[in-house]
Amino acid sequence: MNATFTFPEIQVHDLPDDPSVGALLTRGLSRSTARLFTNLSGSDPESIHQARVATRRLRSDLRTFRSLLTGGASTLRRDLKPLAALLGEVRDRDVFIIRIADNVEVLDEADRPVVEALLGAYGRRREESLVRLHVYLGTFEELAVRLTAWACSPPLEAGSDRRGRKVLPPLVRRRWRRLESAVREPGPKDGAALHRIRVLTKRVRYGAELVAPAVGRKADRFAAAAAIVQDVLGDHHDAVVGHRVLVSTARRLAPRYAVALGQLAGLELVQRRQAEGDWERAFAALNRKELRKWM
Repeated sequence: MNATFTFPEIQVHDLPDDPSVGALLTRGLSRSTARLFTNLSGSDPESIHQARVATRRLRSDLRTFRSLLTGGASTLRRDLKPLAALLGEVRDRDVFIIRIADNVEVLDEADRPVVEALLGAYGRRREESLVRLHVYLGTFEELAVRLTAWACSPPLEAGSDRRGRKVLPPLVRRRWRRLESAVREPGPKDGAALHRIRVLTKRVRYGAELVAPAVGRKADRFAAAAAIVQDVLGDHHDAVVGHRVLVSTARRLAPRYAVALGQLAGLELVQRRQAEGDWERAFAALNRKELRKWM
């Protein structure tokens, strides 16, 4: 992707032993901003994915640790939302295309043209989404300047020289309690509930990863277990979306063409049900006291 300006190079500094609140927050914000700027220069699926992850991590960390920032965190988080949405739009197209392309080999040769036509249509939609992202990046310079300032020297509250391992873990624990509460809600978990659990898992994982250099390997192991939950629920979400698109498209086609999409929709349904069976086991592995002692 080409913006109308050159993204600044963000320096990510090594942490000292027993890092302070300020050192940890600065490093976390600078790493995510550097990752974002690096990947906004590309338009391939991996660059889009990495830019989206960086934007999500920035927004999540600005939310989790906002009480330690003097002001403007909520505004910056809000101003990143349009970028997150546009990157998400392109990424969703990519995920659908990749999933369907991976499954097309199960079809008979005679049934593949209708799927190839659908993939072509989604490829064009991706290009349209990419154009909208390009247009937005033409207005991104002011926000990029602000992000650079925050990455280099975030506005920290008094006491930012305190030990990070004492101050930051309780803020991550708040995120954990919200996730735990969502999981404990009675009744079956529908797609919306599982998506919310996925979002909350992502937030607590990002918080743990920011704090990990100060508290040690337990936070790393917690974050790794959270990533597994996030991946399983991500597969569930992608399967739900894929199934919905395939079924709605099949309903508009003649029966002889709809059969192929029906086969692919069936595979998405199988993957959705697999994820529904896997996520609770993955969460049980995350929900172990020994992984949370650092909080």
